Amino acid sequence: MGAGNFVIGEGRSFSNTTSEELIYFTDANSDGLPDLVVEEQVYFNTLDKDTGEVNFVKSSYLTDSPIDEGAVNFDFKLTLKSKKT
Repeated sequence: MGAGNFVIGEGRSFSNTTSEELIYFTDANSDGLPDLVVEEQVYFNTLDKDTGEVNFVKSSYLTDSPIDEGAVNFDFKLTLKSKKT
């Protein structure tokens, strides 16, 4: 009787991802509504006064208080970290 062939194997995989994204609220165009900032892109709050629906748009010209491009001062920054394993 001959000896049989056999294979023993083991596999392991590990992953660790960390990401940082700068996200915060500020009143960038001084209209009294909180605007959303993601990294350095402002999304201006547009409140529909009839329905109460809130939308965020990239251009302040779609709001009641438009401002010139580049007029926003990023003076407050909050970093949120998420860690996925």
